[in-house]
Amino acid sequence: MNPTIAPPPRSVVITGASGGLGAATARELAVRPEWQVILACRDPARADTLRLGLQRIARHDVLALQLDLATLASIRAFPDALASTGAAPLGALVCNAGVQFVSGRVDTVDGFEATFGVNHLGHFLLTRLLLPRLEQGGVVVVVASDTHDPAQKTGMPDPRFAPAVELARGRETTDDHGLAGRTRYTTSKLCNVLFAYELARRLARADSPRQRSLRVLAVDPGLMPGTGLARDYGPLARLAWSFLLPVATLFGSNIHTVTTSARALARLLHEPADRWPSGIYVSGGAPKRSSAASYVERDALELWTGSSALLGLPDQLERDPPLAPDSP
Repeated sequence: MNPTIAPPPRSVVITGASGGLGAATARELAVRPEWQVILACRDPARADTLRLGLQRIARHDVLALQLDLATLASIRAFPDALASTGAAPLGALVCNAGVQFVSGRVDTVDGFEATFGVNHLGHFLLTRLLLPRLEQGGVVVVVASDTHDPAQKTGMPDPRFAPAVELARGRETTDDHGLAGRTRYTTSKLCNVLFAYELARRLARADSPRQRSLRVLAVDPGLMPGTGLARDYGPLARLAWSFLLPVATLFGSNIHTVTTSARALARLLHEPADRWPSGIYVSGGAPKRSSAASYVERDALELWTGSSALLGLPDQLERDPPLAPDSP
């Protein structure tokens, strides 16, 4: 191959791409010739506004597709919608969207507690549906958080892992809505890491060479003040999140601007695969050990099998379709 000729692009699907880390990551990747950006967003109007802005700097057509991770029907419709666009072959999936509710319990359309339903179950289903479409060497990035790790002293409550069916029901353990909501959030972030590790293990021992070539990374982008994650907080907390905490990015060891975190995330996709092997946790732009609880394979297996049962999926990864016979 002539080294001056760029390889054909691959597409990257980014969930929650209409703002915050998702939009910033889309901006970082859109200017690179190897990536075609697919914005997967709940709000089509916001997604289209971003798409038009990115198209001015993008190397390829930027596409925006509707995806509501709180609605199973929307997730199940997404792969066919993606196929209908004629986008470049799928090379990466960035599971970025996330919610946190502290003013009271919220449920998804399908009756799951929404923090678990969106942050984990929605991405679990989307990943399972898109895995057969990921090209050789493709990457799944699961955006987690150091808040899943009590040892990090983030100020957030410790996660409370439980079987998937219990997390989906959202059983209350306190009358304090704020504490309950923050605990659900940290628990969902622990689920993100458990899921990433379990998926990496299953792909590593798959029969399919294509599946074995896929990588899965769990990523902590750090605390990013000013994003929409605090939209359910009270007025004073939102004020601090939007205007006071951003100053801390100058001093905090794991507090970053959205742009800094997006650049670190984008590097995982376009830097050599041997620098970012499958099944690792990345924080502060470098591999790092996650919480002790995230390495409990029994819990990861329970989360996988329980989530599969809740969604009506087989426990085992779907096999690759047989190769078509050569034409005569």
